[in-house]
Amino acid sequence: PTTRRRLSALHAPMLLDSVRAALASRSQTLLPSLHAEGTDCYRLFHGTTEGEPGCTLERFGDLLLWQTFRDPPDMDPQELLPRLRDLVEDETGVPLRAVHWNARQKRQRSREGVLVPPGAPLLAAEHVGSEIGLKYRIDVPPPGRDPNLYLDFRAARRWLAANSEGRDVLNAFAFTCGAGVAALAGGARHVTNLDFSQSALDVGRENARLNGLPVGAFECKKGGPLAASTGASRLARRRVRVRVRRCPSRAAPAGRSA
Repeated sequence: PTTRRRLSALHAPMLLDSVRAALASRSQTLLPSLHAEGTDCYRLFHGTTEGEPGCTLERFGDLLLWQTFRDPPDMDPQELLPRLRDLVEDETGVPLRAVHWNARQKRQRSREGVLVPPGAPLLAAEHVGSEIGLKYRIDVPPPGRDPNLYLDFRAARRWLAANSEGRDVLNAFAFTCGAGVAALAGGARHVTNLDFSQSALDVGRENARLNGLPVGAFECKKGGPLAASTGASRLARRRVRVRVRRCPSRAAPAGRSA
């Protein structure tokens, strides 16, 4: 049987060199094009593909967010975080008011002897970030939680903004309703946002307000898509039943659910 190799802690000097190279490649064309379209939320460094697996460095408006998904670095964050911010400002010319380390694995935050992330920095009371000209409420994420805007979903939000005119849109698992905001801003007739988190939906309503979108056309419901009393939900339930009938019967391994 194969064994999983344990990833070692991030080595700070190598990390800083990798981040510097990533910033240099983005500063020539990518960042200017994003700024020109009204976007100040983007990934500056993706460790998995740029030499340092297990971490990302992202900008959300005035917030620089460094996230780690494995063992913490071998440098005190009180020293590393300002160096990351200075590096970003020097390479991109973008001033940042706050920098934060979000340790995504619980053992990074609680295990004895592991570096503890510093307290959350202060942001403006209604701090926002922008994407394709739309505004989104951005807070410092709680320890181990996702930031308010999924950067990897930008292409879908861009598509929705360009292809939703006159349509009714069901945004399932909406989180903070970024896709719904993009659809309604793109001319959708009505958007229904569904999510199990009321606090996330509250942020979604705030996002709609920030962009001056019509409240009556932007519906937020707590729950999953199969529980909603909409035609789209009923259709989804029928499709699920069909898929279940067509799939061959397979017993789940002992101790695990199918």
